[in-house]
Amino acid sequence: MKQHVLVLLACIVTFVARGQDYPPLLDNSVWTVRVTTIMGIIDDYWLQYEQDTTINSTVYKKYVRSWAGTEPDLVREDVTNKKVYKYIPWSGQEILMFDFSLQLTDNIVLGNGYNYVVDAVDSVNVSNGEKRRRLQLRHYVGSTPFFFETWIEGVGHTAMPLTPFYHMVSDPDYQLMCSYQNGDPVFNRGIANNTVPTVCPELPTAVADRTMPLEARVYPNPSVGVVHLSIGTLPPGPATVRVRDVHGRTVLEQQLRGERPVNQPLVLDLSGNAPGLYHASVVVGNEHLHARIILQR
Repeated sequence: MKQHVLVLLACIVTFVARGQDYPPLLDNSVWTVRVTTIMGIIDDYWLQYEQDTTINSTVYKKYVRSWAGTEPDLVREDVTNKKVYKYIPWSGQEILMFDFSLQLTDNIVLGNGYNYVVDAVDSVNVSNGEKRRRLQLRHYVGSTPFFFETWIEGVGHTAMPLTPFYHMVSDPDYQLMCSYQNGDPVFNRGIANNTVPTVCPELPTAVADRTMPLEARVYPNPSVGVVHLSIGTLPPGPATVRVRDVHGRTVLEQQLRGERPVNQPLVLDLSGNAPGLYHASVVVGNEHLHARIILQR
């Protein structure tokens, strides 16, 4: 009996320890962010790792956006202490960007000079069925909450992931839509908000990979299982057709090689998959075509 109790206690301790593991933010991470302007123009960009950069004997990871002309983010992570730092080129200084060791009611002064208090600590669902710890930070003017920030471990800020604060009224609206780590889906805005899962775009195959401006055409759509995917004329080279569900899981993949007849549709059999929204992509080199598929019963 005593041995059984000891084994049970060991299992509980192991479970708690694993549940408290810190998921690094900079773990071959990739994010997609949606930007909506005051005029209603919507655009998406990728934020992804490019290379390591050494500055003053300190190694930083360089993250770039798929938008041309934007400055890269130079960041490093102290996994042991759950802190992330950012190098600011124009000042030549490093600032503390995230501190995920913070607990409820803790205070922190961020790079904008404002003091924030941790008002709430909870968790959110992520794409792989796990949960990630979430911190709600507030900056108060007197007794009035003025700025609101949301951080998620292993994800970053829910507006711009590598920016710890976002509050300028004149800015466009930024929303983190999806994130990946080591090629696996992690953050999904819909899942995190307990609503309809967000359809995440295909993971880019190269640094700052841009989506082709054309869309593939699917018919019939909605469908009960078998759909025709019309992709027109593609650039030369091997192509990959992939269909993912809203959780980022691949449900169908085909390799296309050799010459493809112009405008001849591909037949995709998705019978047996659950009704719902699916994301189809055709990848040729560094270029993508995208389409959405709705399955009904």
